[in-house]
Amino acid sequence: MNSDNDQPIVRELYAGISVKGELIVCIKHTDYDDKRYNCSTCAVMSREETKKLARKLKVKFQNLPRFISTTVRDSVLKPACKVSTFAVKIDLW
Repeated sequence: MNSDNDQPIVRELYAGISVKGELIVCIKHTDYDDKRYNCSTCAVMSREETKKLARKLKVKFQNLPRFISTTVRDSVLKPACKVSTFAVKIDLW
């Protein structure tokens, strides 16, 4: 998911499940006017904690990345955003 690409600042959110079953969420901030502010950060949640989160949110484990993306889009970035495709399984190691 990302904010409007025509703007000078774009934020992208990537969510996926690693091959180990860990939830990985990354946020990338791109400032086209001042590159000094470009940055990104990622969070990794263990498989056990990811399963607990999915149960708490009443979402299937494999649907958790899409749920996160949709929830953030609808509650934080609406209306200037769109959901981009992301890898449901990403192997960072």
